[in-house]
Amino acid sequence: MTTYELAAELWQVLISAAHNRQMLTYELAGKPIGLGPNTLSDHLGQIQRYCERNKLPLLPILVVSKETGKPGRGFPAVDDMDAERERVFAHNWFEMKPPIADNFKPID
Repeated sequence: MTTYELAAELWQVLISAAHNRQMLTYELAGKPIGLGPNTLSDHLGQIQRYCERNKLPLLPILVVSKETGKPGRGFPAVDDMDAERERVFAHNWFEMKPPIADNFKPID
């Protein structure tokens, strides 16, 4: 599978977590789609860029290190992490048409 296809699958995992107001470790986020904890950064980056382009709450904020309880180094600086997390929880993700792999590709 391509990174874009995996991002589309990971999207489903993350919106389910948001609906349940859950935080996920990298290990828990990757497990349902067969990825290890150290292989998610590219896919989370695709989702992050999609959220930014479409002015959506930053869904990848839900994936955190089990050691620190915080998102990894690739996550953008956010003034108020708790407020952003609440925006993710409050958004009705299931009301949206889910993105497909092509939606994650860069726009030229």
